[in-house]
Amino acid sequence: MTINVHNLLHVHRSVLQLGPLWANSSFEFDDTNGDLKALFHGSQNIDMQVISAHTFFQITKGLSA
Repeated sequence: MTINVHNLLHVHRSVLQLGPLWANSSFEFDDTNGDLKALFHGSQNIDMQVISAHTFFQITKGLSA
């Protein structure tokens, strides 16, 4: 089952909670997923890769301030 097919299982609840689909956007969510995906490469130790990349960005952000 692809993620799109799986998401169809939840559309009914989302419409009830948030209103019609045309009135909502998932672009911000998709954009954030893309940012998160860019933090890891490969398929092992993904949690540590994300933590390391996030820590690196925090440190470099603090140095530039």
